[in-house]
Amino acid sequence: MIPSKRSSQIFWGLLLAGMLVAGSVCMLFFLPYGQLKPLADHISRRGHLDSFTIGVYAKLAEFLPWVGILLVLATLAAGVFHRRTQAWIHRLVGFLAVQLRVTWRDTVDFWRVMCGRRRPSWWAVLAVTAISLVAIFTRLAFVNRPFQHDEAYTFEAFAVRPFFKIITDYSLPNNHVLHTILVRISYLLFGDSPLAVRLPALAAGVLMVPATYFVAGRLYTRSTAILSAALVAAAPVLIGFSTDARGYTLLALITLGVFALGIYVKQHRNRFAWLLLSVLSALGFYTLPIMLYPYGILMVWLFISVLAGDYGKDYGRRCWGMVKYLIFSGLVTVALTLILYTPIFIYSGVASVISNSFVSPLSWIDFRQTLPVRLLETWQGWTQDVPVAVVYLLVAGAVLSLVFHRKISRHRFPIQVAALIWITVTFLIQRPNPWERVWTYLFAPVMIWASAGLMASFILRSKIRLRGKINLDTLVSSLLALAVLSASLVYGINNIPEQNAVKDIEAAAIFLSPKLQTQDRIAMDYPMDVPFWYYARLHGIGQDYIFNVLNRPYEHVYVIVNTNYQQTVQSVLTTRAKDGVFCNPATIQKIKTIDFTEIYECNRQ
Repeated sequence: MIPSKRSSQIFWGLLLAGMLVAGSVCMLFFLPYGQLKPLADHISRRGHLDSFTIGVYAKLAEFLPWVGILLVLATLAAGVFHRRTQAWIHRLVGFLAVQLRVTWRDTVDFWRVMCGRRRPSWWAVLAVTAISLVAIFTRLAFVNRPFQHDEAYTFEAFAVRPFFKIITDYSLPNNHVLHTILVRISYLLFGDSPLAVRLPALAAGVLMVPATYFVAGRLYTRSTAILSAALVAAAPVLIGFSTDARGYTLLALITLGVFALGIYVKQHRNRFAWLLLSVLSALGFYTLPIMLYPYGILMVWLFISVLAGDYGKDYGRRCWGMVKYLIFSGLVTVALTLILYTPIFIYSGVASVISNSFVSPLSWIDFRQTLPVRLLETWQGWTQDVPVAVVYLLVAGAVLSLVFHRKISRHRFPIQVAALIWITVTFLIQRPNPWERVWTYLFAPVMIWASAGLMASFILRSKIRLRGKINLDTLVSSLLALAVLSASLVYGINNIPEQNAVKDIEAAAIFLSPKLQTQDRIAMDYPMDVPFWYYARLHGIGQDYIFNVLNRPYEHVYVIVNTNYQQTVQSVLTTRAKDGVFCNPATIQKIKTIDFTEIYECNRQ
């Protein structure tokens, strides 16, 4: 239904009023901070807007007043040329109404396809449920393992702070913003236990199992889907990342969702699916900027598939029918990503995201020297605790998936080649320092390709059908999956005692907690410091005992030393004190040894 001119005029009036109000508010930043701060405090519930600091004011005052002037001038111009602008608005509203109606129709069609004709069989539901239960068990078995430095910092520096701080502070890339928001919600609902803090990463790691099954089934066959889902559930490296309170498993899950939507839109011209693809991709970028890699892989694959003529008939005979959707989806993804990062750009600066020290390009010499080292570390991480024979089989499967691609895949162009092209090009341009964790998004796709190659011979040669609709290749993949899951269960059970044991940093917090008096302070250095912050919170040690040692009165100091890092009492105190001396050497005495951790006490000098 096309909206009437009267409704368009109402919309025009509301739009101009909004522009005028927004422009007036922006122009308030012409006022000095001293005059504007009371106005900002007045709108706060507490009567004091803490986030509106002089630094924030200085950044906003650089551009907001000029934005306000432009908005006011645009409002005046629209009023002067009201007939022409009202006609534009009427056409725009009509166009949007048509697009909304078509999108709603596509939404209904999308869910009808997903939930209707392709409803999974009882066998698939049973298999995915069983594999997911194994994934839950193995991850819960490791959920209480000692907190690592980076995940503890993510929690203590970002997740415990208000949501406003999370969406504006990018002082370090530890803030995987979408994941941090989820950790914040989990923290508010369930507290600060290891399970609560790691719940978003754990949930994403478990959900990767059905997501892997879905993507593998759309790329290859059900037998490939079963085996690859089992490999994802059982992989020690993914168990580790699923119990690490950071955003890497969330990004890996989003990657699988984006791939699934990409497969769908390649065959169906569906605006809702394209929009969903853009939204999910933007959320991936909001989790980690390295979403650039999986998103680029998908875009390259779709583009080459279009050139190869492998796309749905809905788009018409000419490839431009799909290319324009591809371009528009990319623009929407960029726009949504910029909108999500706008608070960070304003408060932390654009450079904090795109050119911080962790993402700045290496020199060509450093890049050539670093890349082989990082690839070796990634290989070692992916294959740790995996039998060598299994590793060789998976590598052979990945190669065979390329050799037999045209015979076993439903798609002409292999997505793994698109991955190779995109990663090579971006690495040559970016020259990054690709740590093992950067590659987490690629683990599930690699398991899909390896599974497809391993099942290729059964898929190509066997026509034997067993009872019901189960083929021989499905039976073989199920038996292989059963073996993988059984090994994973044994791995989890054998490691439960070790993983649940209280380790040195937490033991130090438990030891010190009942000893602390008002004038006591605790000093420690990297890498003990940040994990100790978390365990101090967990065991009731206030921040006043740890932070700002020199800025608060104290009489007695506990010094935590890690001998594995060649630390000494003096080295730790030197880090914490500008003059390097704030403890009487004659009073230093060791009171506890826990593995490589030693606890000393001394009195103020």
